[in-house]
Amino acid sequence: MKKLVTFAVALLLLSSASYADSIDTKSVENALPEEVKELSGNLSDAGDTESFFNRLSDTIVKELKENMGGILKKAVNVIIVAVICAVLGMFGNDKTPELVSLCGCAAITIICVSDTNSYISLGTKTVNDISSFSKILLPAMCTASAACGEVSSAAVRYAASALFMDVFISVAQNLIIPFVYAFLAVSIASAAFDNAILASVAKLFKWVSTSLMTLLSLGFTAYISVSSAIASGGDKLASKIAKTTISATLPVVGGIISDAASSVVAGAEIVKNTLGAFGMIAVLSFCISPLIIIGLNYLAFKAASACTSALKLPQISSLTQSVGGAFGMLLGLIGCCGVMMFISLISCMRAVVG
Repeated sequence: MKKLVTFAVALLLLSSASYADSIDTKSVENALPEEVKELSGNLSDAGDTESFFNRLSDTIVKELKENMGGILKKAVNVIIVAVICAVLGMFGNDKTPELVSLCGCAAITIICVSDTNSYISLGTKTVNDISSFSKILLPAMCTASAACGEVSSAAVRYAASALFMDVFISVAQNLIIPFVYAFLAVSIASAAFDNAILASVAKLFKWVSTSLMTLLSLGFTAYISVSSAIASGGDKLASKIAKTTISATLPVVGGIISDAASSVVAGAEIVKNTLGAFGMIAVLSFCISPLIIIGLNYLAFKAASACTSALKLPQISSLTQSVGGAFGMLLGLIGCCGVMMFISLISCMRAVVG
């Protein structure tokens, strides 16, 4: 019996060691694009948060310098168009304000929509890049978690993360992004022709998009929390039973074998936590530039909308606010994807306490 237990424990130790050796950390680094790798640094630098935040602040300053001027210029042009429309509306007959508002909406559409497609593409690319990176990072985290004794919970977390990320990407590409385009198109038509029905349709598109993102995020958080808790309970129980059985069956060498197993687990846990920290830094590096660029557009058009409202131009103000709302939807899309990855990594970094 003792020989059988010794053989089983040795097999367990060998399998745990092979789990740890099979973690391909280099591929995680190589999965990052050059511009993201430059900001996130190397896997060995994951613990150097001061250096990362210095690079992060430099990146933020750089993005602000490169983009703020052009974005503010667009917002100022929108306000200038609104002022011209307000002045022209004072002259002419009763039909003049309607024609002026129509022309103003057309001019603002030309100013805004020409670049909006590139910003939507930027948001889509960011989400796709994070998804591609997750397909390299999450299996490595799952392997490291399994080496730590979290065999069941690691599989559950990986399955949940992979499933929800795939669903999120599919929903983003097939529903949310088309809804952003539809929201913009309907908002332009609604503002130009002052149509309340079209305005309601635009609000519906926005509500559906934000609701989908919220439901996916909440569903993912709830599922991974509950399923991981159940699976982790089983892993903890199995770990405790294994240690107790080893000590009771092999009173002389049982403690030594148990300590050896703990050493293997501790080494794998270091790898897992390092990967998790590096993964969070990488995800933040993916998101920071798009969030700054799209966020500046959001703030600029919201400010422009407030200015046009003061000029008593409801159609132009509504259009400007809708353009800002489209940028807000893109911010939510990137934010949801980033938050889901953070939750996955934080969940994987929890250790089994035996």
